[in-house]
Parts: sequence; structure tokens; C-alpha cells
Amino acid sequence: MATSTLLSLWLMLMLTVRICARPEQVLFQHVTTIEVENFLIYSTFMKEESTYTSDSTVSSVLKNILSHHQMTADGIDVPTVIDTLRWKLKRMVSMVDKSAKKGGKSRRQLMEQWKSTTYILKLPSASGTPRKRKLETDLTAENAKRMKLETELGTLKTELERTVEKKDELTKDLERIRSPTHNRRRSKRKIDYSKAQRHRHRVNNIKSVQQTLEAVTSDSGFTPLELSIRDQNGKDLKLTFQNDDNNTMPPNHDPDQAHDVLYVLDAFNIPLKGYHELAQRFPVLPRLGAVVSKRADINNQCPLQEINVQSGGQQFTGVVRSIREALVSVLSIQAKSYLIEDNSIRIKLSGDGTRAGKKQHLVNFSFTIIDEDNCMSEQGNYLLAIVKCPENNSSLKLSLGGLIEEFNNLETVVVNDRTIHVKKYLGGDLKFLNQVMGVGGFASKFSCLWCKCPKDVRFDMTKVWSMSNVEHGARTVDEICMLADKKKGNFNCVSKPLFRSVDLPNVVPDVLHLYLRIADQLVYHVIKYLQDLDNHVRLTADSLPQLANLQRFRNFITDIGIKDWYFFVKDGKLNFDSFSGPQHRLISQKINLDQLVPMHPHLEGLKCLWVDFARIMSDLNQEMTGEHIDQFQERCKEWINLFVSIYQSKDVTPYMHILVYHIPESMRLHGNVARFCQQGLEKLNDLVTKWYFRSTNYHSSALGQVMHKQHRVRTLENECFRPRKFKMTCSQCKCKGHTRRTCPQTST
Repeated sequence: MATSTLLSLWLMLMLTVRICARPEQVLFQHVTTIEVENFLIYSTFMKEESTYTSDSTVSSVLKNILSHHQMTADGIDVPTVIDTLRWKLKRMVSMVDKSAKKGGKSRRQLMEQWKSTTYILKLPSASGTPRKRKLETDLTAENAKRMKLETELGTLKTELERTVEKKDELTKDLERIRSPTHNRRRSKRKIDYSKAQRHRHRVNNIKSVQQTLEAVTSDSGFTPLELSIRDQNGKDLKLTFQNDDNNTMPPNHDPDQAHDVLYVLDAFNIPLKGYHELAQRFPVLPRLGAVVSKRADINNQCPLQEINVQSGGQQFTGVVRSIREALVSVLSIQAKSYLIEDNSIRIKLSGDGTRAGKKQHLVNFSFTIIDEDNCMSEQGNYLLAIVKCPENNSSLKLSLGGLIEEFNNLETVVVNDRTIHVKKYLGGDLKFLNQVMGVGGFASKFSCLWCKCPKDVRFDMTKVWSMSNVEHGARTVDEICMLADKKKGNFNCVSKPLFRSVDLPNVVPDVLHLYLRIADQLVYHVIKYLQDLDNHVRLTADSLPQLANLQRFRNFITDIGIKDWYFFVKDGKLNFDSFSGPQHRLISQKINLDQLVPMHPHLEGLKCLWVDFARIMSDLNQEMTGEHIDQFQERCKEWINLFVSIYQSKDVTPYMHILVYHIPESMRLHGNVARFCQQGLEKLNDLVTKWYFRSTNYHSSALGQVMHKQHRVRTLENECFRPRKFKMTCSQCKCKGHTRRTCPQTST
């Protein structure tokens, strides 16, 4: 009995020890399984109307399955489950295809089978297995220990290096003390002194000469005024005695002189190294350090943000500044206070692509205050961003996302404790405007940004098209956003607009590009007619001099003073360079169609076409209201009808359509559309290209240097710094305004 009792107690003790020694059970479940009806999986997949290879489709199916079981994706390894589910969908699609080939009965049987069967879907944890989590925890702890040991090792290395350096210093001191020449003192040689020390010694010597001269002359009753000396380099130095505070060399300069010098350096692209040489030779000029300090102070007023975006194997770089800060800095100028008298302001955001060399394609963004006096010039355009990227919707969206969002949210600005309401406009050539507003190119059927006019009815002046009235075919921003997702019937809406806060009536056409492109068409048709007269089948570079009619046009261009313009052949076709605005005006004034195309079948109509277009563009720059705008529109329609009577209806371009319909409506809405001209931005593009090559180091900060330079020039010009006009005086008659060569007395 006792033995059995002891045996029972021993078994209970061992069982208790084993229970206590058993490791803690893991409460975390590594894999969760759910039973899903096969028909539910397939029916959910068929609702998506897509393929099983799409991650979004499989994710949507998984979401519906979890929602059906009242579960969420939190804590689940979603990528693994998606791969498993994609494999399942692939098999189910394959089974459905096989049953469909056999007939509808086989497919119905398969569906009935799936309704009665389930699929066990495993949902592994996102954190992995318990062993994996334990190993990750151990790895983290080991890494922490390693970092601690590396830190301690680095500290010991630093202390060891200091100890070695201290030992070397003590060794040198001991050797110097033991040296027999230790007690002998030797003065420094001249070359042992630094440049600053030599300059300080020179100033002290001049001070001692001054004090000696003052002491000698004061005993005799004289007062020294100026001392001229020449140093060892042959440089003349002058020392004045009028003020004891200004007796050191170099003399103190007026801070405004540094502003003057900085404006001259920036406006005329003078390098700092060249100015440093001048300042060394002429002490009256401000020191280079003062000029550089002023430049840094002005640059700090224009903070820039760098752009560095990679997409599709391309890298987009550039700089951008805040439009709100730039607008406040301009409106805070006292001379600009007249712009905010009614607590509202109109600004236009513009953009244009340009090239800096053959490989650098830049896109410049600037804003213009429309009511400013110089809004049509380069001085009225304030740079906001310069970015190296293609001029298309997707690239601009990636590169300038911050600027686009800030402009869309810009409603008011605070200037000197006054809230100013901002009315926003958009400007640019048609290529830029179509890209940023989501409309496709000009070759499409519906190429107009403002209305849905087809290209095959542009010539019909009986139609009515509008940019603000939807009943007359006007587009809207919301409509472009909706149609951009469609592949057919989208009226050429290919992407969503970037600047959604600007309504299309506030997107104003550019009259400069309108004039250039229509004038190009007039010149092109004249050249095409002359080429047809020559009737040369195959053009080559050698055959161009033999084309008498084309050479007559080239001689006309040379005679009116346009140089370096010529025809050239490319791929067997005749090509020529486009003319600029002043060149087109000169051609319009000097052209003699009776001599160029005397046998033209519509010669009188062609002459009226050229003359009427020049008058229309001249009236376009005038202020017009009410019935004058209606008369202007009727004249434009008559001009298009005359154009169609001479040439083909398909030759009516988008700019001609804009001239007839959208320019008059813009004049009714916004007044003189010439104030929205892009001439200032085109000039700014030329300056940006020039500054890039003349005032930067071509490194990654080159575009920032260009932005800062434009800000410095504008800031100093607002402080009344302007280039001084060159005044000529004749050496013969002593009159101003001409030279000896152009003197009237010499000509007589």
C-alpha cells in the first residue's frame, strides 16, 4: 500500500514538472484558412470585366471575398494571397474555356459543381512564421550590438590618433629643446607670412608713416591733406588725412556703389574674375567681397527648390520657386502699389519650351501681372521655374506637381496686411496650352482647345462657335476631365488638365504666335506657287540655283535687308527657315506681288489678302468695345472667305479659326488681348539661353544661377537701376546725337 502510494506521488510530481517545463504556447496563428465557394470566386472575377493577370482585378476579387467573410486585409500577406488567387483564377478560366468548347451543357454542369464545392484559401500572416519573427528579433539585437561595438571602436581609434599626434608633438619639442641652437631666435622670412599678415603689416607701416608725418607737420603749423606713395609692385596708393577713421587701405566705399557694380556685372554678363582684376588696379572701385556679399543677400530673398524626378529611364531636373512668395515680393514694392488699389489683381501664368544648345531642352514658366505697365515686355515676366523635360502633359505633371498644386489653390495673397484677391489666367502658344489643358495635337479632327469645331468645317463662316457658350460647342474643364478616360468619342481629350482652377474662357490665345503662323501661311503659299511655276520634278541642292522663280523671291528677301535666309533641300523637299515678327512686318510692307507673281490667276485678290491681314493685325492691338468688336469679327470672316476663294478650304489653319471666333470673344471678356501677348516670354527665353552659356558653370546648379540672376536684375531695376544711354557728341560741330561721320555739315 505504501509502495503504491509512493509510486502515485512520484508520477504526479513528474507530470507536474513536465507541465511546468513545457514551453509557452504561441497564441499567434501563422496561417488562417477560409472556405470559399468556387462559384463566388468566379462570379466576383467576372464582374471585374478584366483579365486575371491584372493585379488590380485580383486585389478586387480578394477584397470581395474577405468582405463576404467579414474580414479585412490587415495582418495578411496580400502579395502571396494574390499570387495564389491568380493561379486559382487561371485554372478556373481554363476549365470554363474547355467546357465552353464542349457545349453549353458542360458549362452549366461546371457551374453547378462549383456552387456545391468550396475552395480552402490560405491567408498567411504578413509578419511571417514565429521562427522567422524570432530570427528577425535576434538579428535586430545583434545589429544593435554590432553598432555599439563599432561606435566604441571608432571612439578608441580617435583617442589613439590624438595620442599619437600628441606623442609626435612632444617628440618634436624634445628634439628642439635638445638642439644646440635652441636658444637662438630667428625671425620669420617674408614668404612665411600669410597674405593677410602681409596686408596687415603694410597697413601698419602706412599708419606709422601717417603718424610721423602728422607729428612733423603739426609742430610747423601745417596740416597734411594727402599722401601719395608707390609700393614695390609699382602701384600708386593715396592716403587722405581728412578723417582718422578712413586712414587704412583699402578705403571704405559707399554701399550703394556695390549695388551699381552688381547691376552692371549682371546686366552685361561681366565675370567676377575680370572685375576682380579691375578692382585691384583701380582702388576707387568697391572690393569684390562687398559685391559678392550684396549678391548673396539678394539671392537669399529668392529661395529655390530643386527638381530631380526620374520616370521611364529619363531624369527631369530643374528649379522652381513659390508663386505666392514671388507675387508678394513683387506687390510689396512701393512703385507697384497702384496694382492693388482695388484689392484685386489679374495674373497670367505662361510657359514655353526653348533650347539651350542642341541637347538642352528647357521649359520656362513665368507669371505676368496683366495690369502692369510693362506686362508685354521681358521686364514684366517673372521666372517661376526652369526644368529640363519634354513639353508634354505627363512630364510637366511629374516635374512641376508642387507649382501646379500651388497655382490651383491660389485664391488670395496678403500684402502689407491687405488681402488681395487673385484672378488667374493662362497663356502660351497652342502647343503649350493644348498640352497643359489635356487636348491633343493639331493633326486631329478636333484640334481647337476652346470649342469642338471639326477641322473640315473651319472654312465655313456661317457656323457659330464659342469659347464660353456650351450650346455653341464650347468645351469645359470638367468635360475634358470626363472625356480623357475614353478612347473613342473623346473629342481629342487625351489627358486631364493640369490647371483645373482656370476656366477655358480665361485661357487667352496668344496674338504673337497667331500673327506669325498666319503670316507663315501667306509666305508659304507664295513660295509654293513659285515652285509650281518652276515645274522641277526632283529637287537637289545643285538644282536650286536653276529655279528662276524661287531665286526671284530669295533676291527680294535679300534686297529688303533680311540676311542669312535661303532655301535648302531636305529629303527631296524644299525647306526654308521661318521669319520672325519684325521680318514678317518688313515683308508685308515691301512685298510687290506684281513683280513676284505677275501671272497669278487671283492676283488682285491676293494683294487684298495681304493688305487686309496687315490691317486686321494692326487693329488687333487697339482698344475695342461693343460694336467695334463685331465689325472686327465680320472683317475677319470676310478675310477667311477671300482666303478660301484663292486657296483650298483645307488650308484654313487652327490659328485662322481662332482669329475669327475666339479672339473677338476674348476681347469682349478681357479687353485688349494684346496685354496677354507672349512677346515678353519669348524675349525671356532668349535671355535664359544667353545667361545659361555666359553666366553659369554648366553644373547641376546652372538653372538656379539663371533664376537668381533674373531675380537680381529685376530687384535692382525696381530700385531705379537702368543702363545709361550712350550719348554721342560730334567732334566737328560739337552737337549731340551724332558723330563726325554722320554730321550734316560733313555731308554738305
